[in-house]
Amino acid sequence: MIENNPFEKLTSTIKRSSTSDSENKRESWTEVELELLLSSLNVKDNLWPLSAIALYSGMRIDEICSMEIKYVRDGLMNVRGGKTDAAIRVVPIHPIISPLIDRLTAQSTDGFLLSGLKSGGYDNKHSWNIQKRFGRFKSKLGMPKSKVFHCFRKNFSTALENLQVPENIAQQLMGHSKKSMTYALYSQGVSDDVLREAVNRTGFGMIDEMVSRISRI
Repeated sequence: MIENNPFEKLTSTIKRSSTSDSENKRESWTEVELELLLSSLNVKDNLWPLSAIALYSGMRIDEICSMEIKYVRDGLMNVRGGKTDAAIRVVPIHPIISPLIDRLTAQSTDGFLLSGLKSGGYDNKHSWNIQKRFGRFKSKLGMPKSKVFHCFRKNFSTALENLQVPENIAQQLMGHSKKSMTYALYSQGVSDDVLREAVNRTGFGMIDEMVSRISRI
């Protein structure tokens, strides 16, 4: 037993993670920003479908870029891996982007939903190069630094909350761990039909018409 705490005043020497801080600074894209971004992108460039899929699914950029067409079936995208065990999930395809997904699947030349992506970075991720391109493109449009690709997830999550989708359903769609022991430990998860109903209800105002029209091209 010792009288003094050997760890006293040492917490100030521990470097704080910047992840939570940067996440809190990120904001959803405004409707005006989404319109500018999606109308400025070349619809034949992978950046356009990548952005549209992210907005209407809430999927992370590497989950989309790594999606193989063999895991896209029955109106679902099956995410096979990710940052945590919770990232392994199914994400229903929103009706607005369903024609886009069908076209990408039919035209795939390499087995991936987004064909022709070049991997890169220290971990050789499929999303590395296109994420850099997205950053450069949105900067040219004058978008603030706080707006990054990950912000699409904020839009999707916000849409779910505005619809008052129960949190356990939103967590399963987003690939987040459930906090309740009842659901996290004992439940096998929400059914595909319940997930599909939640996704189908989401929308983004005037953006829906634009994305629907371009998806059918």
